[in-house]
Amino acid sequence: MGVTPVVRSRLVEWSLVAAVIVALALAFAYYANKVRGQSELAAIRVTVGALRSTLAVEDLRQKVPHAAPSAALIPYNPFELLRQRPGNYRGEVADAQAAGALATPGSWVFERTCACIAYRPLDTRWLDSPSGDALLWFYVLDPHGKKQTSNQGPLQLVAREAYLWQGQLID
Repeated sequence: MGVTPVVRSRLVEWSLVAAVIVALALAFAYYANKVRGQSELAAIRVTVGALRSTLAVEDLRQKVPHAAPSAALIPYNPFELLRQRPGNYRGEVADAQAAGALATPGSWVFERTCACIAYRPLDTRWLDSPSGDALLWFYVLDPHGKKQTSNQGPLQLVAREAYLWQGQLID
């Protein structure tokens, strides 16, 4: 007993429909992952921007007469200046090795020795680091590029390397 031509044509039609659905699902998954990477880049930029703004506001606050002295220690941990720390901030560490261990994917840490902050991406496929490091590092520097603070301008967050995220510069 052979397969009738009608059944055979229906089988081919359903196979084509299944192939199109699989192709659409794969394309959707690819673009959803790409959008997830873009949202992580936006979160990184928002956090760095908030920290930079906070450092500038702290500098202005210290220049206002009769302002209370800052409770932050030198070198500044910019996370300490925020009213509310991000939920993905893991704390301070003493060295880069400890920062690598403490920074879980998607989290920030402050490293006291180099006076810098570090971020470990959720997915490192989107990060292009010249050194190949899996963490993004930002130095907390005074306007003269020194790790100590000075009274001649706000502290700044400066990327240690030219990091690229999906081909876009993180600065």
